[in-house]
Amino acid sequence: MTPLHLEEKSLNAWPGLQTFLYDGWIVRLAQGYTKRANSVTPLYDGQLPLIEKIAAAETIYHAQPQPTIFRLLSFHPTTAQLDPLLAKRGYTQLDKTLVQTLDLSAAPPQKPADQTTAVSPAEFLAAYHDLQQTAPNPIHQRILQQAAGRSRFLIIMKDGQLIGVGMGVLDGQTIGIFDMFTHPEYRRRGFGRSMMLALLRWGKQNGANTAYLQVVAKNQPAQNLYASLGFSNLYHYWYRKEINS
Repeated sequence: MTPLHLEEKSLNAWPGLQTFLYDGWIVRLAQGYTKRANSVTPLYDGQLPLIEKIAAAETIYHAQPQPTIFRLLSFHPTTAQLDPLLAKRGYTQLDKTLVQTLDLSAAPPQKPADQTTAVSPAEFLAAYHDLQQTAPNPIHQRILQQAAGRSRFLIIMKDGQLIGVGMGVLDGQTIGIFDMFTHPEYRRRGFGRSMMLALLRWGKQNGANTAYLQVVAKNQPAQNLYASLGFSNLYHYWYRKEINS
């Protein structure tokens, strides 16, 4: 699978509430919930001058009002020109993120060591925010409702204690893994691995031959887990965020 093809899949799996197409750029808005859903992704070739396009994007986000955020892809030829332009305009660089893939056709995923439970989107959201110790966010719910494809929401419990959550979005022969989170006191004990295996098995059983995920480059424990399952890097991206809007 090419990076461009995978980008299309991931944008569909985690959509904004509003999306604008502007000369090859995907401009997304979701009332500020997550940078992924509130940023510009230059995805296709365009014809207009970059400075003109940056100004147009800033106008869109300032009307919200929100800071303008760009999501820059390592494989896109525009990035080499756009990144230094944004830096000169005072945009700060944030959160280098690795996009990793796994070939599910090579071997069937192992059976999870711990039992996972499929839940409704509402139950998943309640569990996710309980683990994160954050208030439930209606924008998060709307993003999940609008995700293209078929979704699977899982939790892990042990002795009545909520341990972890994770979700998968199936799009044709591809499954994306999102919202993985394990209770801090139960990390490095195999629960995250069980969640991953359960989602990969579900994807494989429903026709997926490729899995993908996005992991922040600084999150080495998560990278170690994904590497042990066979995931490898396909490309990466980072954000540029306007700091004086």
